[in-house]
Amino acid sequence: MSRKVDSVKDINDSKETWRLAVRIMDVWSVVNNKGIEHLEMIVMDSLGDRIQVLIRHDHLLKWKEAIELQNIPPKGYFFKDFGEILQGKCKTDRLEDIIDAVSEINHIQSNTLGKKVVVSVVLKDLK
Repeated sequence: MSRKVDSVKDINDSKETWRLAVRIMDVWSVVNNKGIEHLEMIVMDSLGDRIQVLIRHDHLLKWKEAIELQNIPPKGYFFKDFGEILQGKCKTDRLEDIIDAVSEINHIQSNTLGKKVVVSVVLKDLK
C-alpha cells in the first residue's frame, strides 16, 4: 500500500520527509560567489498551493536532468489584489504574486560574511 500524498499547505517541521505530487511552475539556477550552483524552483500541488524549493549543489546532478526533461509551463501567476493583502485577507503561509511599484527604500542591511543583503521597501499599488 503506498503512502498518501501530502499537501504543500500541510508541510511543517514535525517530520523531515514529505511525499508531494507537484508541478514545477518555474525553475532557475543560482551560482554563489564561490562558483557553486544550486537550483531553485516554485512548485504547485493539485490544490494550487505553492512553495519555493531549493536543490542543493550536492544533489544537483541527480535532479537537474530529470527537471530539464519536464515540460515546464509558461509562468503561471496568481495575482492577489493589493487591498486584500493590506487588509490581511490572504494566507500568510502562501506565496502570492502582486503587481506594484517600489515607492521608497527604507533600509538596506549591508552584505556581511555569510548573510544575504536585506532591503526594506515600501510598495505602492498602481491600480
